[in-house]
Amino acid sequence: MKCKPCILIFFLISALNAFLQAPDYSKIKIIHSVKCAPVEDQQYSSTCWSFASASFIESEIYRKQGLFYDLSEMYFSRYSYINKISAYLKADGNIYFTPGGQFHDVLEVIKIWGVVPEESYNGDPFSTHYYNYSMLDTLVWQYTRSLLQLHRKKPTAHDWKVYNNLFDTYMGKVADNFEYNGKTYSPKSFVSNALELNPDDYIEITSY
Repeated sequence: MKCKPCILIFFLISALNAFLQAPDYSKIKIIHSVKCAPVEDQQYSSTCWSFASASFIESEIYRKQGLFYDLSEMYFSRYSYINKISAYLKADGNIYFTPGGQFHDVLEVIKIWGVVPEESYNGDPFSTHYYNYSMLDTLVWQYTRSLLQLHRKKPTAHDWKVYNNLFDTYMGKVADNFEYNGKTYSPKSFVSNALELNPDDYIEITSY
């Protein structure tokens, strides 16, 4: 069925008019603006959730202290994986197991494992300046599935050694302690003494 020329022209003019009308921002009033750190590139990694959560936490620390900290997104990614492995086996594989995550995963890592600055753990052991963990994701998935097929409810000490060797190879080793601004911290003491951050101060509200 062919459209009449006048109807077609009407829609074209309407679409063009809508495109050319610039939105009116004059009535928008900024009540309060919270500073944030520059945007960082997750590149070819399934870590958007970690970057977004780290950015929020960095802004929160700035709001409270007036100081910017560049936190390690890959630290969150690594230790969130460890939590997911345990949860997946405990649930007999009846939950999702992916490298993706959400804000509550980051809070859980902070509670259990602490956090480190980017300069102490950048997740790039080969200095490629490019995040690509596709091989790591595949190997972790395959090993975890093999444990599930053995009806394991949790990894053994040997299993954790295998996992940590994988993480160390593809993401780099995590130091027990590190220097930051002339002081020595552990990942957990960095949270309480430097960042002064309490994960229990935050709740996640979402809708699917």
